[in-house]
Amino acid sequence: MKRSEILAEADKITNGARQEHYGSPENNFANIAMLWQCHTGKAVTPVDVAIMMILLKVARLKADPFHMDSWVDICGYAACGGEMVSERTRVEGN
Repeated sequence: MKRSEILAEADKITNGARQEHYGSPENNFANIAMLWQCHTGKAVTPVDVAIMMILLKVARLKADPFHMDSWVDICGYAACGGEMVSERTRVEGN
């Protein structure tokens, strides 16, 4: 796959089927963060969820660096995390 194809696939997934099934990334990641926080007893934010999901995919790539789905998912998680951070930065005026 070309990088443009990987990014297009990540865009299709994050703005299509996954969003239809799980809702917006912000809401979905907030739900995940709440559950992880309950489980760990430590503060977890939706941005932490994006970062930790990227790390999960990196761990999977360590086992199989040729699994394209993990590369695509990393792009999707990075885009979702980046959007959350940029929106927060815009709102806070940073």
